[in-house]
Amino acid sequence: MVYYADDTVLFSRSNRGLNELLRYTEQISKGYGLSLNKSKCVAIAMNNDGCIHFGDGTPLGKEFEAMYLGNEINRIVNIKHEVFNKMSDVRRTWFKLDSYWKATRASTEVEIDYF
Repeated sequence: MVYYADDTVLFSRSNRGLNELLRYTEQISKGYGLSLNKSKCVAIAMNNDGCIHFGDGTPLGKEFEAMYLGNEINRIVNIKHEVFNKMSDVRRTWFKLDSYWKATRASTEVEIDYF
């Protein structure tokens, strides 16, 4: 289990284990007056296509990939795809800053210090 702020990721080697973790998470959350947003919860099955469901029987939607804390998690664990996406984001930001650097005559040292 990984928690970060209001985001949670549950991992298990079996459907049974994942269903138990999900029910346990729901029970503990309820004790604090919290609940999972079922519309945002997804299951990414990596080794099987079993049914994962909430305590009330509602099944989790199955997805090939999902975003977690700004990073893509996908079924095939393709890190190259994630690195490519991050590099594309950096490149877009770099080009947006290009006109600023030209207009201000900032030196290369100053440009690099901002990152």
